[in-house]
Amino acid sequence: MIGVQNRRDIAIRIGIDALAWNHKTGYGRFCRELVSALLLLPSRYSFILLMDCDSRAPTGVEVLRFASKKEHGSSMRPLPDLLRLMWTISRTPTDGWFFPSPLTFVPVVSGAPTIVTIHDTIPWSYPRFIFGSRTKELAWRIKLGLAIRQSARLITVSNH
Repeated sequence: MIGVQNRRDIAIRIGIDALAWNHKTGYGRFCRELVSALLLLPSRYSFILLMDCDSRAPTGVEVLRFASKKEHGSSMRPLPDLLRLMWTISRTPTDGWFFPSPLTFVPVVSGAPTIVTIHDTIPWSYPRFIFGSRTKELAWRIKLGLAIRQSARLITVSNH
């Protein structure tokens, strides 16, 4: 993880936002495949997955459960949920946080470095197909801007 100074014999603890775990979209699949691959690699890293209460975690990994009040099937979380999520993340001792997509990103107020994956440019190129209103588009742009500014590193999955 970026900026972490640790002896080789001490595990570096990485929090992984796995709130999209159950999503059938590319975000969910990306998260499941990445975590599955990470768990197979021998390393000095240990992982804690931040998951919804109804998500089935892989074996052999620590899990932090988050009870959401969002509507079933919606990717939008109400503001009280976002604040509780920020509080939950800030109270979890980690050396860094990884967000596999900006979909569930919230600012990390603990000061731990973050890495965020940005998958595509469709929201910028075709906002009318993605967002139901200008308000939702503006909320997305603000959230993405925060994710980009707070990240120690960004990962992209395309050259665009």
